[in-house]
Amino acid sequence: MHETHHAPHEPIAFRLGTTLLAFVLFLGICLWPGFTGLPPAGQRLAGVVALMALLWSTQALPLAVTSLIPLVAFPLLQIQSADVVSQSYMNATILLYFSGFAIAIGVERWGLHRRLALLCLMGLGTSPRRVVLAFMLGTAVISMWISNTAATLLMLPIALAVLTSLTPDTREGEDGTEEERRASRRLEQKFAVALLLGIAYSSSIGGMCTLIGTPTNGVYAGYWASVGADPAIQARYAVSSGQWFVMFLPLSAAMFFCTWGLLCLPMGRSLELGHSARQQIVERYRALGRMHSGERRMLGVFLMVAILWLTRASLDLGGFVLPGWEVGLSRLLNAFFPGFAYEGWLRDSTVGLVLMIAMFLIPATNEATGRRQFLMDWETIEQRTPWGVLLLFGGGFALASACSTTGLSSWLGEWIAQRIATMSDTGRVLSVSSLVIFLTEFTSNTATIATLLPILENTATALAVDPRLLMLPATIAASCAFMLPIATPPNAIVFSSNRLTVLQMLVVGFWLNLLGILVITFFTMVWVLRIGQVTA
Repeated sequence: MHETHHAPHEPIAFRLGTTLLAFVLFLGICLWPGFTGLPPAGQRLAGVVALMALLWSTQALPLAVTSLIPLVAFPLLQIQSADVVSQSYMNATILLYFSGFAIAIGVERWGLHRRLALLCLMGLGTSPRRVVLAFMLGTAVISMWISNTAATLLMLPIALAVLTSLTPDTREGEDGTEEERRASRRLEQKFAVALLLGIAYSSSIGGMCTLIGTPTNGVYAGYWASVGADPAIQARYAVSSGQWFVMFLPLSAAMFFCTWGLLCLPMGRSLELGHSARQQIVERYRALGRMHSGERRMLGVFLMVAILWLTRASLDLGGFVLPGWEVGLSRLLNAFFPGFAYEGWLRDSTVGLVLMIAMFLIPATNEATGRRQFLMDWETIEQRTPWGVLLLFGGGFALASACSTTGLSSWLGEWIAQRIATMSDTGRVLSVSSLVIFLTEFTSNTATIATLLPILENTATALAVDPRLLMLPATIAASCAFMLPIATPPNAIVFSSNRLTVLQMLVVGFWLNLLGILVITFFTMVWVLRIGQVTA
């Protein structure tokens, strides 16, 4: 793990000029009289969003520095008080990322990532396409049942170790010309981009097809009860876990393979590793020898956090509920201490922090020095945690919270809803999907859907169409934010590896966003409406 990537030695004129341009854009939006119906605080927030979006996309300032702007701008512009906005920078979600980074650092510290990576390469082969596919498939399957963030945190250190294993001495043809070596390095960079973006994107895509895969799906699932809808309406519009899976598995699979194909396209067929490379990988694995105590105990921590993340919450499997361990723990403690009920009190961050603290208490022998030490020490955490990425998360959460409280998200939703009234059903689905996909690049997926669902329901009622025609594609579209590191935590996590640039993510993500709009529209009209018995 490294600090947030930023371009070194940027020209002074570029930084100052871009910052000045961003400030002019901010003033223009704040003073423009055309935002009819938008509260003044929402208009000022729109200016801040535009300013930060320009600075984030150009990296005129380091990403972490841009992420601090809400802490200053929101109180000064009376968008949120200093106390309120600062809460976005330290919450249970931020602590989940922090604990996940710490566990990933522990995996790397004890060399476990090298062993896992070499095992993957021996088992999957060294074809870059197959490696990318395998990592994407594993991430997608995991993210169906645990948070996208946790799935990405589990896979990233293994992927980084795979990239490290493919060093120049594992490639054939290194005795070629300088031009051939440069071409080889360019292809390897494309492989790194494909692998890391594949992990981030597949974690979002995998979460689409289960109700528990991502919070936005849960927002839809609980919407009808939360608004106090009539029981008959709830019975008609509610979706079971099984029905959701059947409705959206084909869509998720189509999006998965489209993403894999797009990511692998730049590699062409030139990046292949020969027999000697495979032989060196086998030799490297044998050279590791038997697992030493540090590796074994770190593997135990890694597996424990994965299992506890997977099994914490109860799983509703379409009528059959598989209780999570927090339910069992509550019942056990209730037998001895009546009144204990952990449901709703624990989070994935709780699990991560428990195992993180445990690393400071578990001793192991350092094979290199022969000294006994603990799995983790604070100096290592302090030096290797990507603190800038945590600030990046906080900046994104601050924007999302303010978009909801100032009415900016609601205003944008109403603005687009008024413009789809005269469209065909296909056009409406296309428009709603486009709005949500690009809106969630800058706002919280969950907050956006929570804001838009009542607007879309009312719009559908006025148009005399089934509200699910608009609400279901909007919910799925919220999982397709692929362009920016701040768009979704998995994007930011892989960006913290320092092997990607914002521009690389922006270009690939833009085309994936367009693909997502088309895939969601197509499957909504030909599959989801039929399976969900939606009246178009």
